[in-house]
Amino acid sequence: MTARTKASPHVKTGGFNPAEALDPKRALVPAVIKVNEERVRKGFWPKIVRTAAKIPFASEAVAVWFCARDPATPSAAKGMMLAALAYFVMPADAIPDV
Repeated sequence: MTARTKASPHVKTGGFNPAEALDPKRALVPAVIKVNEERVRKGFWPKIVRTAAKIPFASEAVAVWFCARDPATPSAAKGMMLAALAYFVMPADAIPDV
């Protein structure tokens, strides 16, 4: 299964495409938090290793990653952190640079 295919033709995605950036208003929806968590789990360390020397906020991104993984972090804060990290990990910008 890839980001462009569904697990089954009978699964309804409700317009959700895992390859696209998520709407920030939906960042705290449990299903969206789960998707963001998976994206961050798979993509954060490879991306930070490739870009750490090029971005000024690398140490903050790593700190946010550790906070998002901490079980003591409140769910609302964790959801927003995972949304921000998922946006960092995404290969395409939701808002293209001009």
